[in-house]
Amino acid sequence: LGLALLIATGVGIFAWQQSRQSAISEAQAVVRSAQALFASDQSFDALIEAIRGQRQLQKLRNADPDLQERADAVLERVVLDIQQQNRLDGHTATVITTDFSPDGELIATGSVDTTVKLWNRDGSLQATLEAEQDQVRGVQFSPDGRWLASVGDDGTIKIWTRSGDLHQTIETDINGLWDVAFKPMTGSVSEVPTLVVAGLSSDQAEIWTIDGQRLKTIDANGQPFGIRTVAYSPEGDRIALGGNDGTVTRWTPDGQRLQTLKGHQEAIHGLAFSPDGDRLVSGDIDKTIKLWNREGQLLATLDHHTSGIEGLAFS
Repeated sequence: LGLALLIATGVGIFAWQQSRQSAISEAQAVVRSAQALFASDQSFDALIEAIRGQRQLQKLRNADPDLQERADAVLERVVLDIQQQNRLDGHTATVITTDFSPDGELIATGSVDTTVKLWNRDGSLQATLEAEQDQVRGVQFSPDGRWLASVGDDGTIKIWTRSGDLHQTIETDINGLWDVAFKPMTGSVSEVPTLVVAGLSSDQAEIWTIDGQRLKTIDANGQPFGIRTVAYSPEGDRIALGGNDGTVTRWTPDGQRLQTLKGHQEAIHGLAFSPDGDRLVSGDIDKTIKLWNREGQLLATLDHHTSGIEGLAFS
């Protein structure tokens, strides 16, 4: 028994030493990777690697002092060197909403200062659009990238060209619009882009063409406290509405209610469909994210945030 205990102890010590040496080797590789990334001017990636190396060394405890010194040195150099890549300055009040054009060449921003700004991808300002919609709550480019829609507290939809010219001002029956979503397009040359809008002052959502033709009013009377956010499915066959009462409803574009998803306790501030349309994710101001399948079944509840969820996006 004594001999067996001695052998087992020896094997355990050997295994621990091997595991520790493997962890040290991995930490050394991470530190070398951070140094190489820093030397090649990839400061942000170097920062991530340097932090990862520090975390591994913390787990090791009493690591090689030379390795710890090198890890500290590279982290310090990266932190002192790293610079902000870009900063878009121009709005005079809080920026509430942003969107990239489909080709990635333009960024649209909407602000409390009642303006919409168009920026080039290098951060230079292309145009300032005097939306005059009180606070601009939502902006979105059309799927073909030719048009930009903005909505605001005055209840209007403004349709702009890609260069910033006003194409149409649409008066809705909703006093305060908070979100806008374009319907995905089929690619037909003659197709006119359509969009859905909704707001907190009404339990209705409205579907319009960019030329100002109202196609449908969705009467979401199951959401009596207004609609905070909207989303179109990638196929364009479903519309999701996030209610201020904590419910998510799904509709067809012709106004037929498909499902009511219940589970949130607070107002829904974020909605997003997965690229394949099989998943819908919703987030509320009570820190909770829920993932649903196409049939409306709750798949998971994610509660890792410490504050309200204001926006969601799939990769």
